[in-house]
Amino acid sequence: MLISLKLIDRLFLKLPLKKGQSHSAPCSEKWDVPQFSEIFTRQGFEVESTILRGVGLEQVVVGKIITAEKHPKADKLQVCTVQVSASETRQIVCGAPNARPNLFVAVALPGVALPNGLTIKPSKIRDVESHGMLCSREELGLPLDEARDGDGIWELHHEPSGGIASLEQLNSLLGTPVYPALGLDDVLLELNVTPNRPDMLSHEGAARELCAGLTWAGVKDFKWLEGRGRWSNVYSAESIASDADKSSQIVTQSGTFSAKNALSVPAFFVGLENVKVTPTPAWLRSILEALGQKSVNSVVDACNLILLCFAQPNHAFDFSKLASGSANAKSLQLRFARQDESFLGLDAKERILQPTDCVVSDAESAQALLGVIGGDQSKVDASTATVILEFANPHPVLVRRTSRRHGRKTDSSFAFEKGIDVFERFSAASMLMGLLDELQSSTGQRITYAGSVFAKSESEIAPLAKSFFMEDHAGREPALSRPIENYKIEFNSDDVNLRVGSELIPFEKQLSLLESLGFTVQRYGSESSVKVLVPSWRRLDVKGAADLVEEIVRVVGIDHVPSLPLAAPALLSRDDSHLAVFEQVSSRLVMLGYHETAGFHFMRADDWKLM
Repeated sequence: MLISLKLIDRLFLKLPLKKGQSHSAPCSEKWDVPQFSEIFTRQGFEVESTILRGVGLEQVVVGKIITAEKHPKADKLQVCTVQVSASETRQIVCGAPNARPNLFVAVALPGVALPNGLTIKPSKIRDVESHGMLCSREELGLPLDEARDGDGIWELHHEPSGGIASLEQLNSLLGTPVYPALGLDDVLLELNVTPNRPDMLSHEGAARELCAGLTWAGVKDFKWLEGRGRWSNVYSAESIASDADKSSQIVTQSGTFSAKNALSVPAFFVGLENVKVTPTPAWLRSILEALGQKSVNSVVDACNLILLCFAQPNHAFDFSKLASGSANAKSLQLRFARQDESFLGLDAKERILQPTDCVVSDAESAQALLGVIGGDQSKVDASTATVILEFANPHPVLVRRTSRRHGRKTDSSFAFEKGIDVFERFSAASMLMGLLDELQSSTGQRITYAGSVFAKSESEIAPLAKSFFMEDHAGREPALSRPIENYKIEFNSDDVNLRVGSELIPFEKQLSLLESLGFTVQRYGSESSVKVLVPSWRRLDVKGAADLVEEIVRVVGIDHVPSLPLAAPALLSRDDSHLAVFEQVSSRLVMLGYHETAGFHFMRADDWKLM
């Protein structure tokens, strides 16, 4: 799992600065990355690699073209005078057609090695000296989208291409390294996530672990930011759930929508209208591209950000591109694929489906491989005005089989395979709607919530996927007030000592540590005994007091568990009474720390014939 410290710092945990550093310093310098890596590794998530974005490219700076004149000996080249700091200009020969005066550009100065392997040196191009290079995004190792970025040098004032819209701000950044100046610098940690911790497939989970480690280390200057509440204050999870339960259709200005369910898996859909699909803002594009995601547009990228932040997969369909059924109404159905049914995915690959594949289908054909990848036909683009958001909980085994059969593993399929937090599906819808609303605020336009609807099955809900909320729930009632007694664990002051042979830390610190991990401690009069409520994201693997002890040990550090000899005597049942004295001696020696070995018996060559 690839984790962006910059995204954690932006949404979840205001990370502590290294001594003497400021918030304006590059990410690789202002944070104590080795300390963060040590915390993750100690707590059970080995850091397999660390990527420092922007390191090595400090000599690629913000510049401004002052003049651009035709090269005297080449029709397609221009000789540019480029300001590379407040007091320095350089002559640079450039072949990009969009080079022009007053354009802010990324300038690679002599001596820098670019990601494509090219080392910049002073040179002569057709007898004209050139002291640097004006770079495109691609030459700096950044993904290129010609529709937004063009095919020339990078225009840093163009915000959709990852630049800064304010010319005044760019003017103040002349000579500053491009990566930190445009917010492209980051620290990426690749974590080895164990199968029992699907919550660590999200940035929120990683931030929570880091918060616990920093708390235990005694670090003071950090702050939990409650990233979940940033976007969920516009449309509440409760209202979405209530609407889904009451409504059988979503009525929009473009028509009516209903949902069907032939898979008997929990699913609901949300309708949004008055949607304005825009180019993704620079901050979101840079984060997604750093994490290996392709930036598409504001709606698709918002869906992907919710997945990366909270491990909550979802998918957006363009309502206008869905095939109409009877009475000109449109619907989406969760069903098994038909034999040899064809499906064209968002990756432009056509696949032939089998009856064991699960799909989301309109009235005519499959529009998504459920839990794996969306379809090209109903994708959201610049013309989209009404969006249908899908939130389904397909069974992990079905998702894994489909993903492997078609050789397509996505962040969404990986999350479903490991186990998502099903208790937070309506909250995820709420946050996604709030994020979409925020992304549209710059256009002066608000999205309209058209409603939500359950994809209810005509048959009884299947036992393997009964509900969004409880394994023993009926699967139809969306109420968010859930019985929680089954998730409360009795925890006593002697539990740690009983299991590891030492108290490790005082009982109150044990409880504080559990709270920093997201557990809720409930006291009921006794100073030595409490009830601990397991949060929804840990209910797959925390079942008893021993699991809580494990949480404490891994944060404190297993190296703090003292090495003690076994106190229990070794009791043996003797086969022969005449060997009693020998067995007593061997037992005593083992209790004293010696190791007993059993060797082979020596036999005569013909003894085997007597057996």
